[in-house]
Amino acid sequence: MIDNIVLYVELDGQIWMVMTDGSWLPLSDINLMSPDLPLLTNVEEIIQIQNFGEFAFSYNDQTFIVDPQVTQYTPSPKTCLNNQSTAENVTLSSGGGLGGTTRLLVDGDEVLADAGYQTHDFTPDETVEAEDNNELVGRLDDQAQLTISIDDGNDSVLNQYEVPLANIYGTSIEVEDGVTVVITVFDEQGNTLEFTTTVTGNTWSLGEVDLSSLSEGPIRLEAVVADNYGNHVDVLTTSNIDSLASLDIHFESETNDSVVNRFEVDNEGLSGIVNNVENGQVISIVITDSNGKQETFSTTVLDGKWSIENNDLSVFAEGELTAVATVTDLAGNVATSTSTIIKDTFAQITLTLESGDDGWLNIDEIRNASLKGSVFGVEDGQIVTIVAMDSNGTIKTVTAEVIDGKYSVSGLNGTALRDFTLKILNIM
Repeated sequence: MIDNIVLYVELDGQIWMVMTDGSWLPLSDINLMSPDLPLLTNVEEIIQIQNFGEFAFSYNDQTFIVDPQVTQYTPSPKTCLNNQSTAENVTLSSGGGLGGTTRLLVDGDEVLADAGYQTHDFTPDETVEAEDNNELVGRLDDQAQLTISIDDGNDSVLNQYEVPLANIYGTSIEVEDGVTVVITVFDEQGNTLEFTTTVTGNTWSLGEVDLSSLSEGPIRLEAVVADNYGNHVDVLTTSNIDSLASLDIHFESETNDSVVNRFEVDNEGLSGIVNNVENGQVISIVITDSNGKQETFSTTVLDGKWSIENNDLSVFAEGELTAVATVTDLAGNVATSTSTIIKDTFAQITLTLESGDDGWLNIDEIRNASLKGSVFGVEDGQIVTIVAMDSNGTIKTVTAEVIDGKYSVSGLNGTALRDFTLKILNIM
């Protein structure tokens, strides 16, 4: 029988079932009411007398004739032949909630409240027809979809240049312009970054955002749109952050005096440590002298290290040499390191024995001999060591300090030496 009921009408405490054939039947048990059908109360206010003396009222652009058997319950209706009466107090109820097919409009009668019906005020102009969920203002369409992308090249990795300028964007289907898109980026350490933008023309974009606060390794990106009714659409994608690479460089002579001398210049070693760079990656070393001359050397990473032995630096000018090592890892991260050293292979010295004009030391001169000389390419303060050895193998050693490019020794007693030879041993 429920299939034949159009709506319910309450008159003076009695609920009537209005049938599809126009007849009215009293409802004996309120628990038998269908929650999907509307219930009108206080309709006395809108009952009108038609031209043929019938009592009637209008609801949803449809005229309902009051069954004569129930007129005994109605008060004296207001006569209105033009059907323009108003009904400010008429209410409608339904058993459905948001999932129902009708709007819920009830007068708050205790009987209906006890039956579990929800209520709100009703006016004749209010639409009470069943609403499609998609017609709810701001509700997401059932066909709504999102996509999300991040520009991470062809390797799905964000390197040191891409992380601070990550481009995140996507498309949408059946999502209205202006709807907010919430984008959250997660790393494996539990750190998150959240951004928002809006849909425009079935697309959305964050532009370039900085992800450098996230940790190295895999990241997950999620985009979500939601409405006020609990509906949402989300989409996920993943990428990886690999922004680390480093190395250092050292001249072999740095461990001594940071000077490449004439004995070291043709076999100088270069080496260094590498971090976060794969084996086999090429390391390029460019050495530049004070005149701008450059030479390039190369090697590869092996187990976090690199080295080049026996490099000939004699082609460079005297003075400071600068070496720059560069390596690029598989993610595209570039690491550089610089080291400097002094090339000092040019030193000259002269030695003169004060012996008068004849080249011989007589008995007086040998007791008070003097030595002197000049130096070139030798710094002040350096010590000149001079060795005298005679034909019998007797050796005598003296030293002198370089001052303003010169040195001297006086008061030497060479009486213990016979036919000796002088030799500069070294300059330190």
